[in-house]
Amino acid sequence: MPTITSEQFMEQYKLPIEAASDFHIGGASAEWAASHPKDWGQEDDSIVLPNNGMENGELRGYSSFSGTVSYDYKLLAVCSKSKIRIYDIATKELRQTLDGTGLMQFRPFTPTSDTQKHDEGAGGQSHSPAYMLLSSTSVPRRSRSIEIERPELIFWELDRNGRLLDEEEPIDVSGYASKAIEGIAGELEQKHEWSRDFIDGSTLLEEFGQALEKVAAEHRRLHNTIIPESSIGGPVSRPFSHDGKRLLYNVPRGHVTVVWDVDASTELFRLSGHKDNILWMGFSPDDKHIATVAWDGTMRMHSADDGALEWIADAGGQCWVGAFSNDSKYIAWTCQNGQELWIHQVEDGKKINQIQVKFTDWCRRLAWNSDNKQLALCVGGSAMIWRPFDEDEKSKKSNISQHYELPKDKTFYGFAEIDHVEWADNDRKLVLSITDGTYLVWDSQTNTKEMFKKTTGIHVAWTSSGFFYIPGDNGGTYITLNGDGNVRFWKPSGPTERALRNQEEGSGVQHTHIEEERVTSAQAVMKEGNSAGSRDAWAEKGAELWTAE
Repeated sequence: MPTITSEQFMEQYKLPIEAASDFHIGGASAEWAASHPKDWGQEDDSIVLPNNGMENGELRGYSSFSGTVSYDYKLLAVCSKSKIRIYDIATKELRQTLDGTGLMQFRPFTPTSDTQKHDEGAGGQSHSPAYMLLSSTSVPRRSRSIEIERPELIFWELDRNGRLLDEEEPIDVSGYASKAIEGIAGELEQKHEWSRDFIDGSTLLEEFGQALEKVAAEHRRLHNTIIPESSIGGPVSRPFSHDGKRLLYNVPRGHVTVVWDVDASTELFRLSGHKDNILWMGFSPDDKHIATVAWDGTMRMHSADDGALEWIADAGGQCWVGAFSNDSKYIAWTCQNGQELWIHQVEDGKKINQIQVKFTDWCRRLAWNSDNKQLALCVGGSAMIWRPFDEDEKSKKSNISQHYELPKDKTFYGFAEIDHVEWADNDRKLVLSITDGTYLVWDSQTNTKEMFKKTTGIHVAWTSSGFFYIPGDNGGTYITLNGDGNVRFWKPSGPTERALRNQEEGSGVQHTHIEEERVTSAQAVMKEGNSAGSRDAWAEKGAELWTAE
């Protein structure tokens, strides 16, 4: 079989509309919502990102996009290359451009009326940030005469309109670069016989400008809180405590997680003990515990008060991700090279369940429903909802109540996958992110599906954290950050008349156990097609985004 690249996959793959295994309620498969599936271009509104890497509909080289939404759903931050752009969601207006890269998160924060009054000065202007955006960057540092890019974290302080509280006056890069060259041009001509035509035709002015812009960006960052030698871990880590007062970050190459006081801008304590890279870290929803999951085969649970080690779970093999239940009673994690899923009690570390499926591919995403009874996950071309506390009377196994599976594609084994799952709209909807850039939304109440389908035949960038549900009137709004450099706004669609009839005739959700053979059918295909070359090439694209500090 010829080797397939990720670029070829993005350009050539055509996602089939019908699933190999679909969502269902009461024995009926999910119906398409009205006017679905939808293609890019059928959105209700959009923002075209500047300098998005696209030219005549084609991507110029490799690039990536990531996004995040503020705690009050008013601001959208989009990162592309070395720039972060802040948009007002309601007006679609660009409010601020920042210097940064990689993954971002807004600090969780809900100002009280007393805080608001205290923060307001003369004329109602706030002297304290209404928003704080955490982002990554990398800065050159010299080590033994070698320039090395070092990761840093930056807190950007924004006002209520999404603009910087303390913004430096921009410099005239082109003007200063021209002055610098003029200052040395005469000497270059006299002493080194550089002609004026040679100087004007060279890249000297361009490279002078690039060097000056790079240093100017570093100077602009000095107005903000910077944490040197730091990164926020993998793309699904939850670095902030739920009250927004503390931050978790990793020390590169140190296998150490630092707990940081955001308001005081100081380190509180460190969590050590792992012997390999820490892939996931997060606070429990009640902010009483901190868990870390690493490639050394262990998960470590600490007290969030002082960092004291509470217990260790040792499963062996590389581990990838964890997820606390919303009541903070349980934690799920993937271990044994991502092929097993375990659940422990947070209080004492007791293992209470394990999914009765042996995955043949990495399970990298977990999402608890707010009912604390359903755990969504994705592995390879499958997405599932596992009910770990419900036991099927016949098999005596915990229920896999839903199983969605992409159709098999021999050409694109290991590329066409579901790489993210999350709950939305008060957790009634499950969102699936497919690696070609398509998003699928399943409504568990109406048993309907909405699909926002990538345009076939174009090469698009890799996108991380690209789907957002914004609550509001008439069902709210979906936002998709797409790899063609567009932010799209979609109104949720209601069920068709046929779906409504099926819903009325049905008797509600029926959780049917799925035998192990059915779930592993897709995994067998993934194992067959996941050659080391194709898997590694594709994985590098995803890893490049969250390690780009």
